[in-house]
Amino acid sequence: MNDREKGYKPNSRRWALSVYLTSEEMKKEWARQAKKHRMPQTKFVIYAVEEYIRQRARENTGVSRQELVIEVRELRRKNDELREENHRLKLLTKSLERELATKRFDRSYEEFTGAIRPDSQLIQELRKRGGMTSEEILETLGVSEVSDEEILFSINMDLEVLEETGVIRFDGKRWRWNLD
Repeated sequence: MNDREKGYKPNSRRWALSVYLTSEEMKKEWARQAKKHRMPQTKFVIYAVEEYIRQRARENTGVSRQELVIEVRELRRKNDELREENHRLKLLTKSLERELATKRFDRSYEEFTGAIRPDSQLIQELRKRGGMTSEEILETLGVSEVSDEEILFSINMDLEVLEETGVIRFDGKRWRWNLD
């Protein structure tokens, strides 16, 4: 709460500050500057002193406004570059993950002879959990793209082989472990 809000009058001695200038020319110059800025002399002096204090505070931080503007501009440019690089790396990662999944389950229908060995991770997870839905199987095997027909075909072949050998059974919702 400032003094005006406390009820002190504007001409109170609490607010007064006597300033004796060094010359009459200085007084005339200050009066001319106040008039130029269209301010009463008292307000002009207050404004000039406060501006000086703000300027000193900026100088003490060691960074000018212009330098801050340049730095912010540079940081924004760098941020845009990093966002673009991040986007490219995400696309590359997704492509590599898809390629890895394709290589892992790369068994084409023509190569299928009935003597394939199902994926060991699939067998371990089915045995450990006792049963899994098709979505859970895809998630466990790290398959995020259900549009890749080769991968889905390979997983289905694994499930069919395991079902034909009696290791698992499908109850309409889940593939269940049938041994133990």
